Amino acid sequence: VCHADSASDPAPALLALDAEAVIAGPRGERRLPMTGFFQGTLTTALGGDELLAAIRIPRPAAGTASRF
Repeated sequence: VCHADSASDPAPALLALDAEAVIAGPRGERRLPMTGFFQGTLTTALGGDELLAAIRIPRPAAGTASRF
């Protein structure tokens, strides 16, 4: 995910599921929608001193399902 390879399998699923990146660094933690995390091929919003600490996927509404 942090490599932002446009051919990676997880990226489209995370975008479709409205996932959010939890980014940690020396200035604390910040959250960013995956639509903002991926900035282009091989480019993310991570700073040189930050890391991807978690990916949060919203709980789907009752009675819904997804497949990947």
